[in-house]
Amino acid sequence: MKKFIRFYWRHIIILQLSFFIFLVVIVGFISLATSHNYFYRIFLGRNVTDLIGIISLAISFTAFFSIIFSLQQTIHNRQNELKQITIDLFKELRGQHFREVRNNCWAVKSKWDKDAAPDGYRSRMIQAMFTEEDNVDITSEQIQAVYDLIGFYTILSLYRGNENDIRSLNYFYYGWWRKFLYELSEYKDPQRIKYLFAHEISPRTRFSLSRQTYIDNVTLKPVLNRLDTLCGFDNLPGDFEMHTSGG
Repeated sequence: MKKFIRFYWRHIIILQLSFFIFLVVIVGFISLATSHNYFYRIFLGRNVTDLIGIISLAISFTAFFSIIFSLQQTIHNRQNELKQITIDLFKELRGQHFREVRNNCWAVKSKWDKDAAPDGYRSRMIQAMFTEEDNVDITSEQIQAVYDLIGFYTILSLYRGNENDIRSLNYFYYGWWRKFLYELSEYKDPQRIKYLFAHEISPRTRFSLSRQTYIDNVTLKPVLNRLDTLCGFDNLPGDFEMHTSGG
């Protein structure tokens, strides 16, 4: 931030000097064109109105270019800041905590893929996620790991405008988890919606957002749709499997 402030003020000073030089040059050209030397005091007194017009024009040009420069610099700084945040987020994904999260989630995914029976592992996993209690072959660490993975990708899905960096960083391994997460949303989202607004809402109760907007904000599939847009996977079906191993 301090570097940006120094950079900003250095360019403001340069713009002001440029304005002064621009003003002198303009007055010089007008002096040649009109055979009046505006730098002499006698002509300065006679042509104050003309000089004020020239100065106003020069100030307008300087202000315009200052605004353009400030906007460009703001956009450039935002892009750099977003790039650095994205890199830091990827480092967090590669850190020790998320290494354990990924390992636990991969154990869940492996069992999930093998047992798709109606009363099998998938149903038990969804039930465990809602009760957050250990099951026969599901631990609380695994449940928390799945929620941590969902939370991470929910945050990543909000990083619009930085698609190229996300794609360059192995798509944040989203391709490895995409099919599993879509299948999880097919089981989990209907259960989440089922228990929303279970009680009758009083007519006097007013929401600042629609019921559907609220549902979109608390379910998983809209998150995955945003991620697909970021990664360029929009046209791929949810059951498309990109990777069959963790490598």
